[in-house]
Amino acid sequence: MKDSFAAAYALDGPPDRMVLARAERRGDARVVLASACSSDAMREEKQRISRQVDQGRAAAVVCAPAAQTVVRRLVAPFASIRKADRIWPSLLDVELPFPVECAQTFYAPAWVENGRAVTWACALRRQDLEANLALWTQRGWPPTHCDVEALALWAGHVAETPAARPDVPVLLIWLGADHVTLVRGRGAEFSAAHVLRAAPAEWTDAAWAARLQPVLAAHAVETDAAVFNVWWAGPGVEQAGLVPRLQNAMPFPGALRHEIHRQAAAFLALSLARRALAGDGVNFLEGAGAHPAIVRKRSRRRQWAYWGVLVASLLVLLLNQLIYALRREERRWMDEQLMETTRRLTGEPALHGLEMVQAERAIPRRDEETRAFRHAADSVGLEGQWLALLPVFSRPEMEVARFSLQPGRLQVHGTVQDIRLLEDVGEQLRALGWTLHMEAPGLSPEGRPQFVLKGTSREE
Repeated sequence: MKDSFAAAYALDGPPDRMVLARAERRGDARVVLASACSSDAMREEKQRISRQVDQGRAAAVVCAPAAQTVVRRLVAPFASIRKADRIWPSLLDVELPFPVECAQTFYAPAWVENGRAVTWACALRRQDLEANLALWTQRGWPPTHCDVEALALWAGHVAETPAARPDVPVLLIWLGADHVTLVRGRGAEFSAAHVLRAAPAEWTDAAWAARLQPVLAAHAVETDAAVFNVWWAGPGVEQAGLVPRLQNAMPFPGALRHEIHRQAAAFLALSLARRALAGDGVNFLEGAGAHPAIVRKRSRRRQWAYWGVLVASLLVLLLNQLIYALRREERRWMDEQLMETTRRLTGEPALHGLEMVQAERAIPRRDEETRAFRHAADSVGLEGQWLALLPVFSRPEMEVARFSLQPGRLQVHGTVQDIRLLEDVGEQLRALGWTLHMEAPGLSPEGRPQFVLKGTSREE
């Protein structure tokens, strides 16, 4: 789970000209102050920010030394990301100039490319990280996040300059105070990073051309492009005449289109602040090296999560109890209604659990007891039923051998010339309110189809 902050502050640059940037949820990142690290204004800002960091409201970000940080692209020989997660340290160990056990590492979320798992890995010696943190602590800025310069530069470039032509390769040149960082990519895809361990002003034209020639050649081969977009940023951009001289000395047979990022000196600090606020940057300060404020913040978040689970569990239990009580009341009411109905039907007290048995026994008895009343109340009677049935069976094609009509009961035996005639007879009887059951025993001695018709009045 990502850490959530109201703001993120990033500090970058040489001690005599540091840039303090701030990123908030609303609006873009901005420069708060640019002055010497020991100035009164910078000291006051650092103290104010430290209080916010201790309260868990803000993040304080720095950049790991570029010359001491290793960024490598790792490729596993299979497509399973789960399996690849177990071998990334082994693959990174081959790429490092120091044992991976002595390094603070970070692995980006892997993806599958051409049937193989791929990721970006970053590593820094723990002793170099500790020395860097001690230096920042002496400056009154104990950080909560320590990001990677090359990845932060590329993220800032992608955020500020959406590629109009994503097929054109990009070379981002960061002119730092004591080094130069070259970041290569295409569109929004990061390709590689190179660090030149010398101040920009110390490079002669020949040395600059010799150092950039293999970088540009490799980029041209990888991208198969004859045109590069070259972007410049860093405090060295502000040195008069430095960027034009380095541009003219760049050895590339194709076309180079040069642009300078706005707020070039604060470009890295602004990107660091954005990444820390969004929670998608690298942070070497994890595990045992996490800032105490971050540890407290995460502990409180876990406690709130536990309390949330506890409260949700209690609410579920209360809801279950309420549902159980409602269902129990509903069953009690239904039992009372059933017993009352049984008592009215049987005329005697109902026994709980035996209502159905009592009702089944009482129905035939009540039917027999009320038969005379039902017959007396029948306005039609057997005579009326006989008159209604007589036209149905008075057909020349039908011969009735036996006709029995009782209250609610009808039984007819006979023969017909065509068995299909019984379908018409059945429809007429059903229309008169009879439920029928027909049988065809076979042929009579005369060869006519026999039938047996049994009916029950639906009113009965």
